[in-house]
Amino acid sequence: MGKKKGSKKRASKTKMTDEERAAAAAAQEIANKEAALKQAELATKFLREKLEKEEQYTRLSTKKLNTQWRAILRKAKAEELKKEIAILSQTFERVVDRKDAILKSLVRELDEAALQEDRLVQTHVAQVDQLVDMHESVMDKLHGEFGDGLQATQTEFLRERAAILERHERDLANVKDMLFAMNMQHEDFTNQTNAEYDSQRDEVLTKNIEEREQLKQELEQVITDLWEVFQQALTNYKQTTAQKQAEFEKLRADDIKSAATIERQTRKLNRLADKVAAMKAQIAHTQREVDERNRKLKQEKETVLMNFQTLKKRMNRNRTKNRERLLKLTVESRECMDVLAARKKKAEAVLQLCSRCRSLETEDEKVLPFYTETVTRDEIAAVEAAMGGPAEMDAPAAVPKDAAPAEGPVGLTPDGQPVTEFHMLDNFWKRFNKAQLDKVAIEKDEADLEDENFRLRSLLKQYLDGITVSESVLQQDNTLMVINGRTNGPMNHVPVGDRRVANANPHITVQNLALNAQQALARTAAR
Repeated sequence: MGKKKGSKKRASKTKMTDEERAAAAAAQEIANKEAALKQAELATKFLREKLEKEEQYTRLSTKKLNTQWRAILRKAKAEELKKEIAILSQTFERVVDRKDAILKSLVRELDEAALQEDRLVQTHVAQVDQLVDMHESVMDKLHGEFGDGLQATQTEFLRERAAILERHERDLANVKDMLFAMNMQHEDFTNQTNAEYDSQRDEVLTKNIEEREQLKQELEQVITDLWEVFQQALTNYKQTTAQKQAEFEKLRADDIKSAATIERQTRKLNRLADKVAAMKAQIAHTQREVDERNRKLKQEKETVLMNFQTLKKRMNRNRTKNRERLLKLTVESRECMDVLAARKKKAEAVLQLCSRCRSLETEDEKVLPFYTETVTRDEIAAVEAAMGGPAEMDAPAAVPKDAAPAEGPVGLTPDGQPVTEFHMLDNFWKRFNKAQLDKVAIEKDEADLEDENFRLRSLLKQYLDGITVSESVLQQDNTLMVINGRTNGPMNHVPVGDRRVANANPHITVQNLALNAQQALARTAAR
C-alpha cells in the first residue's frame, strides 16, 4: 500500500514538474522580454539625452561661429564702405568745384547780358516806334478808304430810295384816282337804275289800275246778269231747298272771300312775276357790265401789283446787297485789326523770348552768335552741276542793285546786301539748331549723372541695410541679422573648424532615432 502511494506521489510530482517547467519557462521569457524592454527604454532615453546634448552643443557652437563671422563681415563691410565714402567725397568735391566755376561764369554772363539787354531794349523801343508809326499810317489809309466807300454807298442808297419812293407815290395816286372814278361811275349807274325802276313801277301800277277798273265794270255787268239769274234760281231753290239755305249762304260768303283772296293774290303774283322777270333781265345786263368792269379793274390791279412786287424785290435786293457789302467791309476791317493785333502780340512774344535767350547765352555765343558756313562756293557749284539746276543755299542770296525794292522792311547781310524773304530766318535756325544740340548734350549728361546717382544710392542702401534694422532688411536674406538664435541667410559659405559641427546633420528624423535604439539594444543583448 505504501509503495503504491509513493509511486503515485512520484508520478504526480513528475507530471506537475513538466507544467511548472512550462510555466517557469513562460515566466522566464516574460521576464526576459520585460528586461529587454527596460534596457531598450534605457538605451532610448540615453540616446535621446545624448542627442539633446549634442544638439545644444551644436547650436551653441553655431551661434559662436556666426557671431565671430558677423564681426569679420562687419569689419570688412565697414572698410569697403569707408573706401567708397572717401571716393564719393572726392567726387562730390570735384562736382562742387565744377559747379562753382559754372556759377562764376554764369555771373559774368549775367553782367554782360544786362548790358546787352539795355542795348537791345533801346533797339527794340526804336523798332516798336517804327512799327507803331507804320501801323497808324496803314490804319489811317484804311479808315479813309472805308469812309469814302461808306459815303458813296450811302449817297447811292439815298438816291435810289428817293426815286423808288417818288415812283411809289405816283403809282399810289394813280390807283386812288382810278378807284375814285370807279366809285363815281358806280354811283351814276345806281342812280340811273333806280330812276328806271321807279318809272317802270309807276307805269305798271297805272296799267294795273286801268285793267282793274275795266275788269270791275265787266264783272259788275256779269254779276248783275247773274244776279237776276241767281235770284230766280234762288227763288226756285228756296222753294225747293229751304233747309239748306243757311248752309248755302255761309258757303257763298266763304266763296266770295276766297274768290276775292284768289283774285288779289293772282294779281299780286302776276305783278311780282313781271317785276322779277324785268329785274332779272336788268340784273343780268348790269352783271355783265359789272363783270366786264371788274375784269378790267382786276387786270389793272394785277399789273399794278406786279409792278409793285418787282419794285419791292429790286429794293430788297439792293438793301440786301448793301447790307452784305457793309457787313463784309465791317468783318474784313475787324479781321484786319485782329490779325494786326495778333502779329503785334506775336512780335512782342518773340522779342521777349529773344531777351530771355540773350540772358542765357554764353560768352562764346555773345562773341560769336552765329557759326560760319562750312559749305564752300565750289561745293555748291558741284552740287548744282550734279543735280542739273541751282541748289538752295542756307546763306542769303544777293539782290541786284537795280532790282525793284521788296514790299516791307528787309534785313541786310554782313556785306551790306539785302536779304530775300526766304532767307530771313537763316540766323534764327542756326541758333535754334545749336540750342537743340546743347539740349541733347545736357540730356545725355543728365542721364549719365542719374545712372551714377542710382549706383551711389544702391551702394549707400546696401551699407545702411548692413548697419540698420528695418522691415525691408527683415524680409530679405541677410546673414548678419540673428533673431532667437536663427538667421534667414544661407550659411553654406561659413567656414566651420569644429569637426562635430562640420559633421553634424541637423535633419534628424524619428526613423533614424529608432534605428539607433535598435542597434543599441542588439549590442546590449550580445553582451
